[in-house]
Amino acid sequence: MFSAQAVQQVERRIATVRKRTGEELLVVTVPSVPGASAPNVVSQEAERIALQRGASAVIYVDRGDRRDWIVARPEIWFPRKSVSAIRTRMEHAFRLHDYDAGLSGAVGAILGIYRTQAPATVSVTKTAPRFDLYGWLIATVLAYLVIRGSLREGAFSSGDKS
Repeated sequence: MFSAQAVQQVERRIATVRKRTGEELLVVTVPSVPGASAPNVVSQEAERIALQRGASAVIYVDRGDRRDWIVARPEIWFPRKSVSAIRTRMEHAFRLHDYDAGLSGAVGAILGIYRTQAPATVSVTKTAPRFDLYGWLIATVLAYLVIRGSLREGAFSSGDKS
C-alpha cells in the first residue's frame, strides 16, 4: 500500500518530533479489520493501541477496505474538526490511489500539531541512570571507610587476646 521510501520518510519525521517533544505518533496498518463496517470497533482498537504504547495519536489503516481512522488525544490539541479534516484529506488522497501522499499529509498535520502544542524542552531518556564521577568518588570513599573500619576492628580484637 505504501512505498518503502514513504514509510522511511514518515518514520524519520516521527522520530525527529518524538526526540524534540516526547510525543508519540503511531501508524498502524492491518491487512483487514473484522467488522470494519463498525467504525466504533476500530476506533476502540486504535485507542487501546494508543493507551498501550503511550501514544497521543494513532493513524489506523485497514488495507483491505482502504479505510482509515485517526484516534488523537488530548481534545485540546486535537479538536474533532481538526482530526476530521486530516482524515478527509487522507481519504481523498487514498481515493486517488496516492497512498503515500495521504499518509505523509496526515502524519505531517499531526506532527505539526505536536510542534505547536507540545513543550519543546522535553528530555526523553530511556536509559538507566549512570554513576557520574562524584558517584564513583563517594562509593570509593564509603568502601575505604568500611574496609578501614573492619581492619581496625580486627586489629583491636586480636590485641585484646594477648
